[in-house]
Amino acid sequence: MANGHTLINTIADHVQSNDNIGLDDTMTLTMRIFTRNTTHGRGGEIPDKILRKFGLKRPHVRGDGYCLPKAVVIGKCWSDKMTAKSEAEANTFFEKYRSMTRHDKSAKYQAGIQENEAIKLLKEADMDHRRTDHSLDDLLELGEYLTDYRITVWTLEPGCSFPTIIFDMNEDSPGFISLFYHDDHFDFFHPTVEHVRLKFCFRCNSLVGKDHFKRCKALCKRCGFLECEKGQDSIYCSECNIHFTSRQCYDQHLMKKSTKALLIAKCPECRRIHQRDSQSKVEHTCFTVRFCKVCMKMTKGPHECAHAKPTEASKQRAMKKQETWRMIIYDFECQVTKFEKYQTESCLLSYDLQQVYGEACEECESGYFSYAENDNVLEAFAKFLINNEKLKNAYVIAHNGGRYDHVLALEQLLKEEIYDQNFLLSGATILSATVKVDKKNTLTFRDSVKYLQMPLDQLPKAFNLKTKSKGTFPYMYNHPDHHHTTTPSHPPIEYYEPNRMSVKKRNEFLQWYEQVKDREFDFDKEILEYCQTDVNILTEAIVSFIQTCDQTNQGKWNPIIQCPTLASFLMFIMTHEHIQDGDIGYIPENGYPGRNNSAFALKYLLWLEQEQPGLKIQHKLRGEEYLLQTRDWGYWMDGYEAATKQVWEIHGCLFHGCPKCFPNRDALCPRNKTYTMGELHDRTMKKDSQIREAGYNLHAIWECEIREKMRKCEEMRNFFKRCRQTHTLRPREAMYGGRTQQFATMVAANEDYSVEYFDFCSEYPKVNMKSGQYPRGVPNRITSGFDSILEGEPLLYKGLIFCDVLPPDACPIPVLPYRANGKLMFPLCSSCANSSKIYNVCPHRNAKDRYLTGTWCHDELNLAIANGYKILKFHEVWNWDPPQWFTGGFFASFMRPLLKMKHASSGWPRDDMTMEEKQAHVDSIFENDGVELSVDQVESNPALRSLSKLFLNSTWGKFAQNPQKNETRMFTIRDYLKAGKFIDQPGYEPTCFEEWGDTHILVSRRPIKEIVTTSRFSNIVYGALTTSAARVDLFNAMKKIGADNLIYCDTDSVMFRQKRGTDPLAKLKGEALGQMTDEVPKGWKISEIVAIAPKVYSYKMLNENEEEKHVCKAKGITLNYETCEKVNFATMKELAVKRLSGAPEHIVVTRMRMKRGSNFLDGLESVQEEKRVRCVMDKGVFDAQGVLTPFGSNVSVVNDYDYYILINGKKVYIIMKYKFTTLCTQTRLNYFLSLTTFIYPKSL
Repeated sequence: MANGHTLINTIADHVQSNDNIGLDDTMTLTMRIFTRNTTHGRGGEIPDKILRKFGLKRPHVRGDGYCLPKAVVIGKCWSDKMTAKSEAEANTFFEKYRSMTRHDKSAKYQAGIQENEAIKLLKEADMDHRRTDHSLDDLLELGEYLTDYRITVWTLEPGCSFPTIIFDMNEDSPGFISLFYHDDHFDFFHPTVEHVRLKFCFRCNSLVGKDHFKRCKALCKRCGFLECEKGQDSIYCSECNIHFTSRQCYDQHLMKKSTKALLIAKCPECRRIHQRDSQSKVEHTCFTVRFCKVCMKMTKGPHECAHAKPTEASKQRAMKKQETWRMIIYDFECQVTKFEKYQTESCLLSYDLQQVYGEACEECESGYFSYAENDNVLEAFAKFLINNEKLKNAYVIAHNGGRYDHVLALEQLLKEEIYDQNFLLSGATILSATVKVDKKNTLTFRDSVKYLQMPLDQLPKAFNLKTKSKGTFPYMYNHPDHHHTTTPSHPPIEYYEPNRMSVKKRNEFLQWYEQVKDREFDFDKEILEYCQTDVNILTEAIVSFIQTCDQTNQGKWNPIIQCPTLASFLMFIMTHEHIQDGDIGYIPENGYPGRNNSAFALKYLLWLEQEQPGLKIQHKLRGEEYLLQTRDWGYWMDGYEAATKQVWEIHGCLFHGCPKCFPNRDALCPRNKTYTMGELHDRTMKKDSQIREAGYNLHAIWECEIREKMRKCEEMRNFFKRCRQTHTLRPREAMYGGRTQQFATMVAANEDYSVEYFDFCSEYPKVNMKSGQYPRGVPNRITSGFDSILEGEPLLYKGLIFCDVLPPDACPIPVLPYRANGKLMFPLCSSCANSSKIYNVCPHRNAKDRYLTGTWCHDELNLAIANGYKILKFHEVWNWDPPQWFTGGFFASFMRPLLKMKHASSGWPRDDMTMEEKQAHVDSIFENDGVELSVDQVESNPALRSLSKLFLNSTWGKFAQNPQKNETRMFTIRDYLKAGKFIDQPGYEPTCFEEWGDTHILVSRRPIKEIVTTSRFSNIVYGALTTSAARVDLFNAMKKIGADNLIYCDTDSVMFRQKRGTDPLAKLKGEALGQMTDEVPKGWKISEIVAIAPKVYSYKMLNENEEEKHVCKAKGITLNYETCEKVNFATMKELAVKRLSGAPEHIVVTRMRMKRGSNFLDGLESVQEEKRVRCVMDKGVFDAQGVLTPFGSNVSVVNDYDYYILINGKKVYIIMKYKFTTLCTQTRLNYFLSLTTFIYPKSL
């Protein structure tokens, strides 16, 4: 077991390998030690309330002292009675049990018998029988003696309704002794009461739940009874097509109370016993073994399939949730303090309860909890949520609640009592949470900002609400000293913190403050009105949101009830109303499985070859793996050398049950749940033994041992980092995102050139609906026998391609994206991109140092080929045949009504348009976007327009969701067994293990990449194709502009200089989907621009009157009045000038933000945080004028990308130089390729 020595030794190891670790007062270490010796049993009385929780009217253990061994002796007798092989034997143990617990004898009499038996047991266990005080450590010693008995101890934690387990050992034993501990006293009980959620099944020797009887392993597989004689008869049931081995078994299977009564039958074709079709939701299919939750069919095992659309039954279940619902919308106003937790005792809370949207009814109500009437507002609100009958199964909503209001509410709610809870988190933000108050009442917490993605003060305008303004309140003035006070004037202006407002809002505030500053200020009245106004705005916005959503889908689905976020709601609508069976193919997150060595194992084999130059190992990258035949079986070897009969096996810790990494030998492997970790280890050791017995020299090593070697060897770490081509196609690697970079740092308009800024109108919706192509179903996976590579010719594949690509030596606007150093780049040399040093002139002239390895979509690769890129080698291709591709499809079906809604609700461009102009306007909408509108349908509706825009831009995102998410649970500290099992489950790594309050811990885990599975209806290929198509559109626009004129680009927008009198983007301009629109306001022109980093830029605009206006963008910086004084056009230009002159500087700005404590439920505090703004020029080489040249440009490349191929089992080397390839006849090249079993780059 880990202890303080383990912690110190671990620190020492890291200090030795990393001199940068400083052991000073800035380093904090936290360690939680679960001690058993604090639980002692000294005897005593147990309260009746506790006894009732364990189903007892009076205690079993009597007298002082020896309570632990007394309880064990009593439990042992009870267990022996339950497992007795005969009635006489059972009676003997029962009499012994009764003699110790009979209630017609005095407590003194019982205590004497119990003490004698306890001392006898201690002597038999070779323990000190004179000591009367015992702890769990003593129970551990007793358990080692009583190996035939599983021993479990429950306790009742403070604030918990149900007992929890604090001790459990000898899990696979046939006997069972159940004890409970309370207030220094142990006792025995029968674990069959309601409050103890587990009981022991003596039939299958397991702790089980209440529904265990239906699936107990001891039940007869044919009749479903525990008591069933197995005979030699063969009694046939024609209705079931099953033979029974005894009359009793046959008769019992016909009884109504049988769990198998006419429910199962044997298929005459495949001879498999299955559930009858009339009793099963899934029809029996011959020779199938398991149910696939993707295609919702019985299957024969691993297979390729597509997601099945929801059934009518599931739709009805979803609709039933909407029949009755209640929502409580609330807002907190807390005392803000710096550098300490928010003081919630003096907060104010307002709420609005809605049962149905629309006009308020008698069930609706509103109210507030104030510091004036409550000692603790949070506590009062928590009790209100729990006890108010109107709030049964309510949805609890707050704007930005996941970061603020819900944190406070849930923290208090779970302090009241630890209810069953479930958290859905994004980082430390609560997306959704459920709290099960009781069997009939579950509260669901939702964050409205996940649907209405804008600040609260923008909702009135967006949805045209009755409540027009959020108002203004001096939140820094909220302090107990000011409660119940009325002053003749408003508080001083600094309490409003106007410098933290945006420039526009600050100006509006200053005008307002001048008007009201001398008016009376009633604090209690003002804060209540401010809080209630927030609630009114949110209530009106949510009602409008739900009503508007009704117009976007046929089913009138309620977004708040069905889904926790807007993106998940859009996916919900598409899957329930637009997607058909077979549309969305199942795409495995980690690529398709097979006989694939892990990338890690292959890298290790290549490392061994580098360490030993004369060593040539046969492995997957060199021909094929070696099939080794042993006495009993044949095994594929990770590596093999024929000359010396050496074999290399790299055992993945998860897949082979490493005892060091996974000490729980009974835990199931998450990737192969047929076996436990212990069984996998045993199978691995058996295989290793058979290999050695067959006369081979086996070098077996565990993955964790390799990682330990890497930790100690920097050269090995760097080799593993640089090594490529050691894995199969991983589809998420094709998801690159938007292109964001600066091409020129400072540009000013002049007589010859203007500065322009254009943006694609709704680029992603355009790709989804009109121009993008998407595949149905699953791909054809190609790993060998690839089509010939013809220089300059488009690919014959359509889909995802994992390959090596050599960029041209000169390409002013590189095409292919490439990840390096945690950033998305567009280099011409991979070594320059990966290097921490920026070379003014690329030193890498060899193709083997320059080529890119990655996974790209076919459209972007074809664009690259057209611009001089050369495909060197295919590693794997996912190809969809032409009939599988569609344009629009369910995307268009879902989005076209939304686009129509957007156009109709946008109103007319001008109020004074004639009927002819209006008709021309709707005609142009039809011509450009294919949306048919009548003049009567066009009417301004801000709410509908805002929502339709949100829907259109969020449609595709859920397809690309990363399924690698944290799971978070709460346990009592005493329940460390469950917490330990949760966090130590194979395939997961712990991310949080922290105290919460005095009695509980928050535990969080994250699945490792190898076990992650694809989420329902997600398809990363759709995300990759969407973003790839957008990058292709952006590239085409940039190419028209010309590399010399580019200034900055970001996903779907581009800034550039344009020679006056020309218009390179003329054919791309317009107001329709996917056309380019001018981002500069009418009447203004950009005079100068400075771009110092991706998403950090500013430009200056002038109008006809030479009036000046600045626009400034800085990712991660809140540009309020205070920060704008430091981060603006002038300061950014100054940073750029100094950076280009070789004297880089940075700007430091501060901001106040809300910070949680050690976990997401640990309160909130305001902290001051520093952010730095500086020039970042690391996506290429910038010259003295700040102009970008791509990495690897203008170099004469030596084509030394080497291959060898296996022809009839012999190695033949081919130097693939492109001058030679172009002269080589296609017939000869095809001949070589037809004989090729594998092609391998010798440079590795």
